[in-house]
Order: sequence, then structure tokens, then C-alpha cells
Amino acid sequence: MESVARADFNGTLEAGFTGHPKFDPLTGEHHALTYEPGQPVRYISLDQNGRATTKARINLPHIPLIHDMAFTASFIVIPDLPVTFQPERSEAKFPWLWDARRDARIGLLPRDGDVTALQWFEAPRCFVFHFVNAYDDGDLTLIDLVRHPRMFDRDHNGPNEGAPTLVRWTLDRRSGQLSETLLDDHGTEFPRINDRFGGQSYRFGYTAHWGRDVRFGPAMKHDMLRGTTEIHHYGPDRMTLEPIFVRKPDALAEDEGWIMSYVYDAARNLSDVVILDAQDFAGEPVATIHLPVRVPFGFHGEWIADDIPELPAA
Repeated sequence: MESVARADFNGTLEAGFTGHPKFDPLTGEHHALTYEPGQPVRYISLDQNGRATTKARINLPHIPLIHDMAFTASFIVIPDLPVTFQPERSEAKFPWLWDARRDARIGLLPRDGDVTALQWFEAPRCFVFHFVNAYDDGDLTLIDLVRHPRMFDRDHNGPNEGAPTLVRWTLDRRSGQLSETLLDDHGTEFPRINDRFGGQSYRFGYTAHWGRDVRFGPAMKHDMLRGTTEIHHYGPDRMTLEPIFVRKPDALAEDEGWIMSYVYDAARNLSDVVILDAQDFAGEPVATIHLPVRVPFGFHGEWIADDIPELPAA
């Protein structure tokens, strides 16, 4: 496969971009954190016309791996975690490795990009590939994320350094302290939400099971308010990829929608598209679409509705 084209957002992009921009449903912006060797970490905002504005350049004493980001109504969440650019030590082609010399911290950058007001919080030493969501509550900022105990330490090809868990980091902006709450002790990854609640207080998250030795399986629905988890088992030797929330037309409730994912069936060596009712998560699927091929395990997917009106008959 070859690239179809390269985009620099009509000349407005300073350097590279990211695979994990986040959409703000209230402002219509896309937020992004970008990083690359020899460059500062950049906070970039994309407007509704697809033009990029670099709002902040954050100089750090090393080059951390920043896979994902989160935002709130007031802040951009900046992860500075102990996986750093160390090509001289790498035993694989990937040059970012666990750095035992570095502590972990998380930053809150005002959305106007004022780096002089960037507030750092000491965090548990870990690595985060994916954030679930974040929001402000008075003087607190709550960040839900999937916490890996470490990454690219013993296994430089990774990720295989222990099962990740779902946690909440509560940042008290007045005291400068961070506290951690375990939300679910199942091994889990690839979190998704109803994207209409991005950066806002929300209730439900959806993840894929991640067991020992990177073993996949069921999907999970997490009720952040009640602290409960529902599990959908797809059957023996059937493993879901990332569960994607699709809102039902005219939905009122946050979880009024469907969960769609590719599910690999090891016995058949084929994949299905399985659709669940998010409000009957553990129940029988609404539909199963049998595919004639195996969909290789990937990280992410997306549902894009076909809103193009039908052409009149000739």
C-alpha cells in the first residue's frame, strides 16, 4: 500500500501531525499533540475549515512518546511519561524505550496555549497509550485513562509489559496534588465513548479486554457513575477489536446507540462485524455480519455515517 497524498492543512501545519486528534463537539475544534525528535511538543488546534494553528510549543528535557491526548473545557492534557527517545539503546526498530531515569507527570495547559500557566502534577510511573475522557469539576480536573505498568522495558518490540487497567486521575489544581482511583481491574484497552461528551462530564466508556500476553476477548461497558462493568462475551475463541459507539438518530440518553466492532473467530480464521445495543450490552447482538476474510488485528476503527443524499432517478 502506498500513500494517496500528503496533507499539510493548506500550508498551515508547521511539522508533523498525529494519529490521535480529539474532536470538541462544543467548539468544532480538533485538538492535537505532536512530537518528533529534535522538535518541541506542539499543541495544535484545527478549525472547522481544516486550518491548523500551533497554539503552544512545549520544550521538555527529553523526547517523550505521546501517543494520545485528552482535553477539557479549559485545558489540554499533556502527558510526560517515562518512555523516551533512546535509539542508542533500542534492540528493535522502535527507538522509544522505558526510561528508568524519568519520573511521570501530567500537565494542564490552558487552551489558549499559554505555556507560562502550564501546571504539572506528579503522576504514578506508568505509560498511557489511550485516554478515555477528561473534564473539569470546580477546582478538580478528572482524567480517565488506561494505565500500563510500564512499556518497552524488557520487550523493546512491545506492548507486552503487563495487563493495563482503567483508572481515574483526579488533579486538584489548588493543591497541585494528583490522586488515583482504580475504576476496573480487568485488563483493558482501546477505550471509546459517545463522542458528543468529549471534554465534558460523562458516564459510560467502552473497552476491549486485554489479558496476559496481549490476549483479547470480550468487550466491556463501564459505568463511571456507579462503578460497575458489564461484559459482552462473543463466544469461545472470539475476540473483539476496538468497540465503537454509534449514536442512534434522535437519541436522548448518553448510551442510546450501538456498539460496533470487528470480532475475530479463531475457529474459522475469519472475522465478523458484530453490532450490540449499548443499552442491552450483555444481550444478544442486534446483528452479525459474516465477512469472507480475516481482518488483521489493528488498533482503531471509526464509523462514518453516509449522509450524502440520494441522487434523483435518471
